[in-house]
Amino acid sequence: MNRSEKRIGETNRIYAGLVISEDCESVMLAAYDKNDQLEPIAVGKCEIGIAIGDMIEFDFSIISDFLNDIRTAIEAKEDSNKLIRLIYMHMYTVCSYNSNDVFETNLYVMPLYAEMINMVLDYRSGKKTNYRDVEQKIDFYKKQAESFRYLCERILTPSLKKDPLAFYLDDDNVNRPSSTYSGKTIIYDLKFENYQKICEYFFPETLDDFFGYCICKTLTTRKRFIKCHYCGRYFAYTTNGKTKYCSRMVADKGFPCNEIGRSLRYTADINASEAKTMYRKYYRKVNYHVNAGNLSRDAFEKWAVKARTLRDKTEGGKMALEDFENWLKNNLPV
Repeated sequence: MNRSEKRIGETNRIYAGLVISEDCESVMLAAYDKNDQLEPIAVGKCEIGIAIGDMIEFDFSIISDFLNDIRTAIEAKEDSNKLIRLIYMHMYTVCSYNSNDVFETNLYVMPLYAEMINMVLDYRSGKKTNYRDVEQKIDFYKKQAESFRYLCERILTPSLKKDPLAFYLDDDNVNRPSSTYSGKTIIYDLKFENYQKICEYFFPETLDDFFGYCICKTLTTRKRFIKCHYCGRYFAYTTNGKTKYCSRMVADKGFPCNEIGRSLRYTADINASEAKTMYRKYYRKVNYHVNAGNLSRDAFEKWAVKARTLRDKTEGGKMALEDFENWLKNNLPV
């Protein structure tokens, strides 16, 4: 049992919040210590643009089904510490984690896990267990995910030349997510992996506040959203728009999308260069026979059109370089 899991198991109530500073974004859980002081515990590294993109595609039935399992276990009078551990292990599955036990994906569903843990804590203390409250929060999340989709597809898209914040303020569609929030902030000495910094921890009063805070920070940094060219999920960027790949880790590859993307671009550039070289080599060879009178101009043009089509397919990664070379060797018109 790691420190954060042990700390959560010893408290009577936990909360979810965020730390956002110039060079650090983290999802936090917080618990009251023995002196009734709020103690934030860093549990995940958070890029707001990545977290929003994750939530748009998230399958909330995963949480609903698990909630039913916890409800069944409570009704069977299972040990509360065992249930808290089950919830924590489910977070490991859904939010994924690296070798340092730091969660990295689907971090915006952390408040739902916090609600389930609080439900178990109520059960442990003999209070009435409110399953419906968690179910309503899951429904709220589904609506929030659609609001995020609207934000990415209709407001903060690169195709709109207008300033992102100005476009958001001019939009009055009911699907536009709110950027208002209330709550309190705590100045906190964040110690996170080998990293330490005095920063501000945001402690929201409601889930609306949690997401409103995130939207506000997204807007004020003028971010745009595009789909990653590798994993296909939305992410935000603040560069000149040439970014095509997000920083999500690809589990079965062991590398993030942006590193895989760089490798793919490098390979594509090499293939494109070699495809052009091969085409020019055989073009000159066939054209020589035209000039020598051994091949008609019409036959040459038909061959050249097909050769250029296959060259373009090879440059676009739709045909292997070796297959293109074999076609050139085996389909000379002379």
